[in-house]
Amino acid sequence: MTKNYFIYADIFCLCRPLDDLEQSRIKLEAEAIMSILENCEQKKWALVNSDAIQFEIAKNVNYKKEKLEKLLYHVRIISYKKTFSFSSSFFPPELQNC
Repeated sequence: MTKNYFIYADIFCLCRPLDDLEQSRIKLEAEAIMSILENCEQKKWALVNSDAIQFEIAKNVNYKKEKLEKLLYHVRIISYKKTFSFSSSFFPPELQNC
């Protein structure tokens, strides 16, 4: 039995394969993201989408936006919308009236 993984990667993670891969750390991070995207493309996992990601993609310069859209074209993406509400007891007393 395989598990369904839902992956949330922010825009910096998603753009890592588009960065200059000269540094070994950046290259390893890019390879990790590409591996995650491959699993999403094969429908083993799902990439979680959010309004924040869509906003950041739209804000990117055109050449990077186009490359990112191509990179994500075949990836299984699910939308996730949930609002969280916290009771005031969640916050420490000094932050409850901020």
